[in-house]
Amino acid sequence: MPGSAERAWTRSLHELAAPGDVIAGLLGELRRNPALATAMEENAPAALFFLAADQRRAVDRELARRLVDHVVMPLARGSVRQSTRPTLGAGPFAAHDKRRVMPLDPFLAEKLHLVRDLTREHLASDPVAQQKMADYLRDPAEWALPPHVVVEDLQVAGPHGPIPVRTYRPRDTPAVTALLWAHGGGFSAGDLEMPEAHVVSAELAARAGAFVASVGYRLAQNGVRYPVPLDDVDAAWHWLTVEAMPGRRAALGGASAGAALALATALRARDRGRAADLLLLAYPFAHCPNPALDDAAAAEMATLPPFMRFPPAAIEGMVRTYVGRISDLPPDALPGAARLDGLPSTHILLAEYDDLRASGELLERQLREVGVPVSTYLARGMPHGHLNRTPSLREVDASLDYFADAMS
Repeated sequence: MPGSAERAWTRSLHELAAPGDVIAGLLGELRRNPALATAMEENAPAALFFLAADQRRAVDRELARRLVDHVVMPLARGSVRQSTRPTLGAGPFAAHDKRRVMPLDPFLAEKLHLVRDLTREHLASDPVAQQKMADYLRDPAEWALPPHVVVEDLQVAGPHGPIPVRTYRPRDTPAVTALLWAHGGGFSAGDLEMPEAHVVSAELAARAGAFVASVGYRLAQNGVRYPVPLDDVDAAWHWLTVEAMPGRRAALGGASAGAALALATALRARDRGRAADLLLLAYPFAHCPNPALDDAAAAEMATLPPFMRFPPAAIEGMVRTYVGRISDLPPDALPGAARLDGLPSTHILLAEYDDLRASGELLERQLREVGVPVSTYLARGMPHGHLNRTPSLREVDASLDYFADAMS
C-alpha cells in the first residue's frame, strides 16, 4: 500500500478516535491484503463488517471485534440525520455514503442458514420450522429485568372494555417522563410478553428513568377491526396523562403497527388540544401502499428469507385484516395519509434490512415538510422488528439508547 494512502487511512482512523493497536492492526491487514484496501475505498463499513464476520479468514478475532466497536459502529452512528450531520473531514472515509447498504449484522448472518427457506406458512404449522426459528432468535446473551425497575400489571377502562396495561417504573427515583408504548405485530399479533413490549419497556424505564406503560390493545382478530385497536391505545393514553402521571412530560411510542397506532393517537391528542410532548416510532408501518425501496436497498433485501420480507400482498393482507379493505382508508388507520402538522418532536428508528424502511423515510420527509422537528436513526445491519431481540446485540442496544436519549 502506498505511503500516502497509509497516511490517509491513519489520519481518518485517528479522527474516529480508534485506539492505537486497532489502527496498527487494520493497517497491517491492509498491507497484507490489497483487495481489502480496494473494498474499503468502495464502502469502508461494509468491508470491515465482512472482515469481522468471515470465519474463514486468518484474521485475529479480537482485532475484528474491536474494528467493529471502534471503527464500523462510529461510522454507522453517523447515520443519525439531524440539522447538523457528523463529518469525517478528508481521507478514505470522507466519501462514505451513509445511505449505502451494509451487510446484515454478522451474528444474524451466521445463523441465516437456519431460516433461509422458511415462510410464514411454515412457521404457523411446522414444528421443525418453529425450532429453527427459535434457534435463529437466540441472542448472544440472555436478558434479565433491570433490578431497579418495578413492574405491575393492571387494567384500565376503555370504550370496548378493560385494556391490559403493564407499567414499568424506577424503584428508587420518581419518574419525570411518562411513555405509552404499543408493540407491533401487523395489528393482529403480539402481546405484552414479547420482547418488543416487555424488554423495550423495561429498558426504557431503566435507561431514561421513565414511567413506561405498555398497552395490550385488542388485536385485529375474530371480527375486531379499526378503530378498536386505536381506541384502546387512545384510552390508555388518556389514563396515563390524566390519571397515572398527570402534568408530567408525556411521550407516545410504538413499533411497526404499534408505531402507526401511536402516531394516530398523537393525531387525536393534537386535535383535542393536548398534544403529546414526544413521539418515538420504531420502523413504522405508516403507509398503504408501502413506498418502494431505492434500487440498492431492494437488491440487498432480495437476498433475505421470505418470512423477513413485506411484499405488496403481505402489506395488503395486514391492511385488510385491520381495516377490512384496501381502498378509501381512514387517514388515521395508516396515518402517513393524515394531516401531520402540529405534532411534537418525533424520533424515528429505522431498520436497514426492512421493506418498511421506505415508509419511515417517507414519514420523515412528510414531517419535515410541515415543520415537525424530526430525527432518524438507522440501525445498521438490522432487519425489521429488531427490538424483538435483546440489547446483547450492538444495534439493539444503540436503538434503545437512541430512544432513551430522546426521553431524557
